[in-house]
Amino acid sequence: MIIVTGASSGIGQALYSYFLKSGEYVVGVSRRGPDLCLDLSNPKDTFKLKGWIVSNDEKVDCLINNAGVMLFENVCSSLEIQSMVQLNLVTIDSLHRLIFPHMRMGVGSIINIASSAGITAEAEMPLYSAIKAGIHVMTRAYAKLFAPGIRVNCISPGLFDTNLVEGDTPQDLINAVPLKRIGQPEEIVPVVDLLLKCKYMTGANLIIDGGLCA
Repeated sequence: MIIVTGASSGIGQALYSYFLKSGEYVVGVSRRGPDLCLDLSNPKDTFKLKGWIVSNDEKVDCLINNAGVMLFENVCSSLEIQSMVQLNLVTIDSLHRLIFPHMRMGVGSIINIASSAGITAEAEMPLYSAIKAGIHVMTRAYAKLFAPGIRVNCISPGLFDTNLVEGDTPQDLINAVPLKRIGQPEEIVPVVDLLLKCKYMTGANLIIDGGLCA
């Protein structure tokens, strides 16, 4: 079984659709489903996901931690910022620990979706950037902790056509990308495919950003 969080839009939706069309047993989790309607910024719902796995007596082959939110911190309330930290970092840590016992040893894989902001350190989003950098470090730590039974890797997308930010991407941001365009959610699929197929890769952070971090 493959679990994709944040599966109702953007990158998560693209991955969910890919696995579904490939005939895989995939479960999409988000506040709007498509399979399990859970708010993973709420710790109680995080435990409900574990409970669902246990009650269905399932073994997890792959967990893709994609659910997240991006906020411009200078215009957000402290409550919104706390919620961002919870969903983007604390929940991912919790899911590692909660789902690990139910993963298929020897073949199981965890893939964390971070951001190139964790590398470039965006001035308007210092906390968001720090959170994403934290996911990079968390990935390496869990790769060591869960080895050799489970592999843990990370993907850092750059500017992608998702609904993380309302409205069109400003042209000056697009111009800063060497490939002169934003990425499409479907372009994450071959990177995830690589991480699933390459059995000697763990603790890695693969950057897909059109050359933004080059």
